[in-house]
Amino acid sequence: MLQGEIARRWLFYAVNGLGLGHLSRTLALARQLRQRSPRSQFLFLTTSEAEGILWQEGFASVKVPSRMAAKPSGLRYGVYNRLLHTVVVNTISAFQPHVLVVDTFPAGSAQELLPVLRWESKRIFIYREQKPEVCGDPWFQQVLALYDQILIPHLPEDVALPLPEGVPVCWTGPMLVRDRSEALDRESACDRLGLPPDRPLLYVGFGGGGDPGYGDLLQWVLAQTALFPQWQFVVAQPPLGRLNLGNLAQIPNLTTIRHYPLAECWSAFQGAISAAGYNSVAELLHHGVPTLWVPLQRGVDDQERRVDRLVAQGYGWRVDPLDGAALTAGLTALSQEPVRSDTLKALESLKTQNGAVIAADYLIQGFTGKPM
Repeated sequence: MLQGEIARRWLFYAVNGLGLGHLSRTLALARQLRQRSPRSQFLFLTTSEAEGILWQEGFASVKVPSRMAAKPSGLRYGVYNRLLHTVVVNTISAFQPHVLVVDTFPAGSAQELLPVLRWESKRIFIYREQKPEVCGDPWFQQVLALYDQILIPHLPEDVALPLPEGVPVCWTGPMLVRDRSEALDRESACDRLGLPPDRPLLYVGFGGGGDPGYGDLLQWVLAQTALFPQWQFVVAQPPLGRLNLGNLAQIPNLTTIRHYPLAECWSAFQGAISAAGYNSVAELLHHGVPTLWVPLQRGVDDQERRVDRLVAQGYGWRVDPLDGAALTAGLTALSQEPVRSDTLKALESLKTQNGAVIAADYLIQGFTGKPM
């Protein structure tokens, strides 16, 4: 804890998504803040169906059902909204946070945060890259203006984002749950995951598992296993997924794993086939894994634009979803040592820091005399 720092109550609000991005960014920041201010109190309020990772990381949470869970439960729209608004307002009222940290959706997923955005707590918004028509909307910008501080988990040269006047901004770079300083070496990572260290390992994953098309994407990739026997394909059970991976045991060059956070184990892999969500891209780039990027359609996240930017910088290859010929070509390129070496060199030239470290230092300093 920095000298003079006062113990505070921090509340992190993260909505459920098709992946873990909202939860991962807030968790990354909370871990760093806890190191700097161990006397502070931390609470998560979330609709994420992967809230178990918070318990695993030692954080308390209040869980509200997600819309994804409400439908099969038969909860009607009005009932669900009343439940969401009531729990959110009552939790924040009871905890009385000194600092409220919100990710991606400034008003929440159903405007449930609007009643509390004029309360006395400091309001911090984590402003991830979004589609221009979403973040450029005048209403979005009006809600942003209610915040005291904006953290942008990108580098200024990477993205252009509209911003409201008068709100301080800190560009932190990507926020990571585990960075290189916490990563395992390859032998230890393979041992942790139960993977063979004597074979080239290829990670296959499409985000946190909430995408209903995840199974189709997985089958699309697994059709390639016989064509590339030199690779050991590794499929992780996604935290939000309900996939039955037991029927994959008959594929000789495929292994299934279950582990969180994979961020500490990326050194085990010589390549990856991955969706291009914020969190996946940030981790794979930071840990230097050559990747075939698969841009998926998302409501607020423009993965196609992100992938085109990555490919232009030499950080991997674009493979459109379910395009078998493109996938074969990408795997062929990844398998060729000179081509893969060029990509590795480009990745090694990246000197990315952990934006969660930068953000935590910035916020703590703001409470010890410097303006936030």
